[in-house]
Order: sequence, then structure tokens, then C-alpha cells
Amino acid sequence: MTCVIAIAQSVFIRKTVISRWKLRQLHHFWWQEMHIYTKIYQFAASLGALEGYVYRKKSADEPGMEALSPWINNIVVAYNCFPAEILNEFQRDCDRTAGRAIHSLKPVLGADHDLIKKLETLVKGEMPESADDFNKKKWFEKTTDAGSYYGLKK
Repeated sequence: MTCVIAIAQSVFIRKTVISRWKLRQLHHFWWQEMHIYTKIYQFAASLGALEGYVYRKKSADEPGMEALSPWINNIVVAYNCFPAEILNEFQRDCDRTAGRAIHSLKPVLGADHDLIKKLETLVKGEMPESADDFNKKKWFEKTTDAGSYYGLKK
């Protein structure tokens, strides 16, 4: 019986080592082959989409909320793939976007939920005051009223 357990453990360990090796190879390929601007865009789009998705959610039972765990895990993995010099370029914006998502999720999941803790690892500076704190002028806005700049409002 002990031999059977040892063989089963050996097979499991070999499969685990092989799958980890494959993951490292895929990560290396992904990181090396994709342009840095594409990586930043994909990360920012995913974090921004999460922020919008969780904004003003009322309950963890709402449809689609089960997707949060893999979504947030992927965001955290992507964030941790960036070198420090790249993160420094957009960290303040990441703090604000992740912070608003955290403010939206805390009433729904609770402040001590694992997903909240994971998102908090993305925040290195000041968080916004609330999920509604959008008081930052964008780099492309010539006025504080972007709609009038683009001719959308008069």
C-alpha cells in the first residue's frame, strides 16, 4: 500500500512540475512576444472593465459575480508581471481605478474578503475617497468639461 501511495505522489509531483514548467514557458513567451503598450492596454482595460462592472453592485448573488475570482486573479497576475519602472509610470492611475473597485466591492463582499485583499495589493499610494471619486482631469481634456470640448454639449 505504501508503494502505491509513493507512486501516486511521484506521478502527481511530476505532473505538477511539468505543468509549472509549461506555465513558466507560456508566461515567458507571452511577456517576450507582446509589445509593452499592448500589455499595458490589456491590463488597464481589464482593470477598468472590472471597476465599471462592480460599480454600485448590490449583492454578491447578482448574475455574473462568480466571474470575479478568475477576473481579479488574472488582473493581479498581470500587474505582477510588470517591471517596477513600468508600474511607476501608471501606478497612481492604478491606485485610483483599483481603489474605486475596492470601494464598490467592500459593501457587497466585506472588507476582509480574499478578493478585496488581492485588489488591495495593486494599491501602493492613496486610494480615492469613494467609488464615485472621479475628480481627476484626463490628459486629453483641454477643459474640465470634456463633452463641450468634443462638441457634444453646448
